Amino acid sequence: MNEEKMNQLIHAVQDALSEEMRDKYSDQVIRCWLEPTRMGKIDRPDGFACVKRDCGDQMEFSLMVKDDRITDVRFQTDGCINAVAAGNSGAELAMGKTVSEAMIITGQDILNVLGGLPEESLHCAEHTVETLRQALRNYLEYKDIPWRYDH
Repeated sequence: MNEEKMNQLIHAVQDALSEEMRDKYSDQVIRCWLEPTRMGKIDRPDGFACVKRDCGDQMEFSLMVKDDRITDVRFQTDGCINAVAAGNSGAELAMGKTVSEAMIITGQDILNVLGGLPEESLHCAEHTVETLRQALRNYLEYKDIPWRYDH
């Protein structure tokens, strides 16, 4: 979808929302929800994690790493608009970074990219960071084991 059509769709969604709801969601949150660029799953990833939170939302991160740099990262979630937006933003932030750089991404970094989230959904950014870090730890734990590269 081209940029102009995406902006039209974002504004149409915002127009359809009540005034109170419009104030809660930034253009970037709506954009990430409508057209997440990093949603999906990697077959045979170098690192993987699945974390289910008390709220019931589940998030998965899968990633590929070459020469200590993240070459692909994908997420999936069964959560709300905020979980999708946070997951996508976290994956975008991690893409191209070294494992060490990605490990220090924070929930605040995600909130900054999104222009914030509603107060009751701030945990979505932390859920993203927790899941990303677990996927990175999974990579670090198993990266030197030969069976990981039997493909």
